[in-house]
Amino acid sequence: MKGNSFFYELSRLNKYLSKFCNETPRACSVLGCAYLDNLLNEILKARLVEDKHLFKDYIDRLTFDRRIGLCYLVGIIDRDTKKDLKTINKIRGEFAHNIDLDNFNQKSGRLDIPVELDTLHHIQKEKKGGGSFANPQEKYIITVAFYMGVLDALLRACTRINRENIIAQFKKQFYRPFL
Repeated sequence: MKGNSFFYELSRLNKYLSKFCNETPRACSVLGCAYLDNLLNEILKARLVEDKHLFKDYIDRLTFDRRIGLCYLVGIIDRDTKKDLKTINKIRGEFAHNIDLDNFNQKSGRLDIPVELDTLHHIQKEKKGGGSFANPQEKYIITVAFYMGVLDALLRACTRINRENIIAQFKKQFYRPFL
């Protein structure tokens, strides 16, 4: 992760959001997932024991869906977040593999995108001041932006476990009465 400053990270997120919001529905769905996938990958690298072979051979090769599952299994994300990220990924999959799908209002052969968007857990259902979101694409963008912020905050909160330092500190305290 380049830079440690909160403001650097916020500007990076805002820069990406401005690009992401102005894309076609297909590009929006793919770019949103790509950014979330990258954040999950960075979180796993920050949270798990550093092992270059493990990262190269396993973590970096996981699909977005598998990263979501692993983050859930190790307690990084909760069940509702896991479900929402999987829904976002299903929608991306539809746009990536169905060339006839042009917008978030359509039903594809396997997926009713507006219905799927209504199942999201962490989305505010109404706009401030009343009224619902104008369209399914707006719901998708807001949900992805929400998770970009959440995952970015989780990434900043994660620190690599320094086992050697913890063991050394414990030994020092543990053996002190015996010396």
